[in-house]
Amino acid sequence: MFDESLISDTALPGADPPAPAIPAVDTHGTKGVPENSASDIRSALAEFKQTLTDITRKNMPEIEQVRCELQQTAAERDQAAGELKQLKRDNMLKKLAENHGFSDLDYLDFILQKNNIDPADDAPCNDFMQKLKTTHPRYFISPVKSGSGSRPGNAPMPVSSSRGRMEALEMMLTSAPEVL
Repeated sequence: MFDESLISDTALPGADPPAPAIPAVDTHGTKGVPENSASDIRSALAEFKQTLTDITRKNMPEIEQVRCELQQTAAERDQAAGELKQLKRDNMLKKLAENHGFSDLDYLDFILQKNNIDPADDAPCNDFMQKLKTTHPRYFISPVKSGSGSRPGNAPMPVSSSRGRMEALEMMLTSAPEVL
């Protein structure tokens, strides 16, 4: 039988020091971080960034602080100008698509950029859209009249003979939708 009372944590004289303990890791590889704390981490990161900015501003001379604020304001201005430009382009593309019956705004934007056509220029856009309508009509909305359903007030015809079938077929063809 083995006596466990002889095992102790103290090392013998002249022996190597014990290895440091390995911290326990859960099955997902995280060290005690709750699963739904991503928003907490983001808010803590934002707080740390703000604290770092405040500390650096306290240690900077006043001219450097003003220069830093000016750069930040200029970056915000450039971002707002870019968003405004994109909104104006999106509005022009939407109007162009509505006027010509184009169904896919993203593809219209792509193809206009590919062919270096500005949606603000009416004449080149109209010419291009007419050419595109003849070459790729699948991207345009087709004007269709309804009529493939039953007509109110008309009773369905009994189909018992070949003559009745022909009449039913003629009736379906006359009420089929028309493509303009």
